[in-house]
Amino acid sequence: MKILCVNSKWKHDNSKLGVKKGYEFVKVRAGDGLFEVIEKESPDLILLHISKLCSGISDLKKQYPKIPLLVISGDRKIKKKIDCLEQGADSYVHSSVIAEKLFMLIKALIRSYEWGEMRH
Repeated sequence: MKILCVNSKWKHDNSKLGVKKGYEFVKVRAGDGLFEVIEKESPDLILLHISKLCSGISDLKKQYPKIPLLVISGDRKIKKKIDCLEQGADSYVHSSVIAEKLFMLIKALIRSYEWGEMRH
C-alpha cells in the first residue's frame, strides 16, 4: 500500500514496522506540485500533517474523492478536529499516536474505501 505523506513530520512514516506491514511512503510538501505527485504516485491513502489551519482539505477531497484522507496534527483542540472533518478529512489523529494504531487506522480507511467502491 502506498501512503502519500504531505508535510509529514511524523516520526514513523519510514519506520521498519511500516515497511514490514507492506507500506510504501512517499513524502511531499504541499507546495511542491502536490496534485501532480498524486497523479504520478496513485497513493492508496493521503496522510496530511497540518500544524495550524485545515486549509486545502476541501480542495484535495474535491479533486480526489476516492482517496482516503487522514489528517495528523499536534493540535488536540476539538474545534480543529471538527473543522478538518467538516472539510472532508476521513479521520483525524494526534501526532503522538503510536505506530501500530496508526497503521491499523490506515488499513481500515483503505478497506472502507475499497468496500464502498465494490457497492457502486
